[in-house]
Amino acid sequence: MPTSVSRSNRAVVYRGIRAADGKPVVLKVLRQALLADPSTVRRFQREAKAASRLNHPNSISVLDYGQSEEGAMYIAMEFVEGKDLHHVLTRDWPLPEGRVVRIMSQVLSALADAHAASVIHRDLKPENIMLVAREGN
Repeated sequence: MPTSVSRSNRAVVYRGIRAADGKPVVLKVLRQALLADPSTVRRFQREAKAASRLNHPNSISVLDYGQSEEGAMYIAMEFVEGKDLHHVLTRDWPLPEGRVVRIMSQVLSALADAHAASVIHRDLKPENIMLVAREGN
């Protein structure tokens, strides 16, 4: 059973397990009440298509998107284990200059890749930037 990890006015985000291989995933589901709003549905579909075109080591990978048999609109994405930048800033402020440079260079690299694919991130904020511990980083 998926676990809800966040909610917004537009969508609910669940953490679940992909049946095919047991890997953790994130499922963003448009709120049922918004399915009757054509402009919201189009925006959600544009978001899914745009995000699925991204292929950068510092961007989330979209695994699938569409509409279920029951009518729910969803975007399935890879699950990233880490903390969001807002959490890290709240906990560790002030960050060392070198860490800020590393974080921002990766964010800017991902944004440059998105812009090259004609994708504009419309909700860039610390809560949407995940920091992941990696070897050599």
